[in-house]
Amino acid sequence: MKTLPVEYIRRRLDYNPMTGEFSWKETPSQKIKSGARAGTTRGGVVHIAIDKTMWKAHRLAWAHYYGIWPTRRLDHIDGNSANNAIANLRECSMSQNLGNAKRRADNSSGYKGVGRSNYWKHQNKPWTAVIRVDGKRHHLGRYKTPAEAHVAYVAAAKKLFGEFARAG
Repeated sequence: MKTLPVEYIRRRLDYNPMTGEFSWKETPSQKIKSGARAGTTRGGVVHIAIDKTMWKAHRLAWAHYYGIWPTRRLDHIDGNSANNAIANLRECSMSQNLGNAKRRADNSSGYKGVGRSNYWKHQNKPWTAVIRVDGKRHHLGRYKTPAEAHVAYVAAAKKLFGEFARAG
C-alpha cells in the first residue's frame, strides 16, 4: 500500500482531531490558498489530493495523528465515512468493517441480514436471516416475520463482531 512520509503530511496539512477536518498549511495550487479546507467528498468518503495523488482522508488522519500509517483497514465507528474525527476511527479487519456496515439500500425486508426465502416450500417461513463472516455466508434460519429473522441476525452479529456489530 502506498504511503507518504508522515513528516511531509504534517508539513502540508493541519488536522483537527476533534472535527476530523484538514486545512492546508502550504498553498497547494494557485486556486487554493493556505488555511483553506482540504478535501473533496466522493461517494461519502473524503479524499485529499497531494502531489497529484488522491488520498483517503481517514488514512491521512490516522497517520497525521499517530505518526504511523494504519496497518489494517479503518472503520468509521458511527458509520459516517465523512466523519474523520480520530475518536471515530479504529483499525479493523474486512469482516469487522462489514459487520459495522449499514443496511444495504436494496434490502427488501427493512432489516440488515434479512431477506426473502427463495424456496416455495418455505412459504410458512418466508424470511431468511444470514450473516457473512470472513467471506463465508452463514444461514441463521427461516422465520415467519422479518422482525423475528432480524432478532437472530442481531444475536449472531453481537457474538461474531462484538463492538463492531451494527444492527442496521
